[in-house]
Amino acid sequence: MDLSLGSILERGAEGFKRGAEGAALIKPMWYMARHVEGETDHSLLDYSPEKLAALERIDAIVVVGPSGAGKSSLVDVARTYINDPELADAHFVIPKRIVSRPQRANDNLVENDFAANLDEFKEKVGKGIRWRRKMDQKEQGGRVEWYGFEKPPQGSIPIYSANLDFFSEESELSGVPADFFKHALVLYVYALPHIRGDRLQERSPDIMADRPEEAAKRLAGDIESVWKKAQIKIRTRSIERFAQERDIAGDVMILTMGVIAQTKKAK
Repeated sequence: MDLSLGSILERGAEGFKRGAEGAALIKPMWYMARHVEGETDHSLLDYSPEKLAALERIDAIVVVGPSGAGKSSLVDVARTYINDPELADAHFVIPKRIVSRPQRANDNLVENDFAANLDEFKEKVGKGIRWRRKMDQKEQGGRVEWYGFEKPPQGSIPIYSANLDFFSEESELSGVPADFFKHALVLYVYALPHIRGDRLQERSPDIMADRPEEAAKRLAGDIESVWKKAQIKIRTRSIERFAQERDIAGDVMILTMGVIAQTKKAK
């Protein structure tokens, strides 16, 4: 299967239906799902034609998933292609994520910015998105961090990387339009707990060793309730054990961006 950007855009044009922009992704996702199964003998990509067809306009992409699932890798792929001329009609941007805690060792400084306290966090986020995240499984008195993004430029399509608490009823989410979720393409990425545990151990050994309750919260995951809100779901696997699958999630990200750009150009 040809996964060049030109071929992706051509398939996007094949799938395009005037009116609902999400519907343009149905046929390309069908092709991609068959390709994934043929290459890996596993169904690692799932999508909902009904939810995509109901997405009349795409104003944002939300990459969501538990810790260690591969969100940052998908956003890194998007960052690689974001300035490609073929995608210019979509005006993609990747707002930096801001977290209300001091920087730690091994933090991703390309993706994240950090605030020493809540006041500095509010100043950096401004009028952008913000939400709260419980950092352990305690019912009362647990540690809380705030996450957010600066407000993206008018007319752009932001690509957000969000943890599962973005969709929680306790998140106190603010800074989004009232119809945000009606026009947001939610791409849910997840991995089995032991794979995410290995990734978290490599990335944040201090959390695994010193904060077991936070580690348990990060590794718990929540597949079904988040999948109910997402249009596309991708399961990632161990790069070391399944080398042939290392680029699959990235291919889905490029495909998604390419089709959206094609629909925006067609309109």
